[in-house]
Amino acid sequence: MRKFSVLLADGHEAYRHGLARAIAAHPRLALVAEASDGRRALEELLAVEPDIAVLEVRMPQLDGLEVCDILAGLDRRLTTMVVLISGEANETLAASARAMGLAALLNKDSTRTQLCERIVEIGDGGLAGA
Repeated sequence: MRKFSVLLADGHEAYRHGLARAIAAHPRLALVAEASDGRRALEELLAVEPDIAVLEVRMPQLDGLEVCDILAGLDRRLTTMVVLISGEANETLAASARAMGLAALLNKDSTRTQLCERIVEIGDGGLAGA
């Protein structure tokens, strides 16, 4: 079973640290980088190129959608799958995520265990796993 490298970016420190611990403890996930804002997330994503980047929709400096927009405009193609997380997940935001070719939009209301399992499912299924 493949283990997926994960970048986690979320502006809410307590939430980020809790999810980071859950990701690090999951047998199929390896936390390789964390960021508290979108600009740092973009820098880390380009430097590390993890299998999966989990980005909060609303972050300081650049939000998750802006990071995705920048990634889409790059000259090189990254293999990183981007997963957006939000406490305000709705169909409009989910449609925006799908239109940008993202793997998924996950709701922060899910438990950390559920989020980790969904991240693994997305990794296993690639972009088609959304």
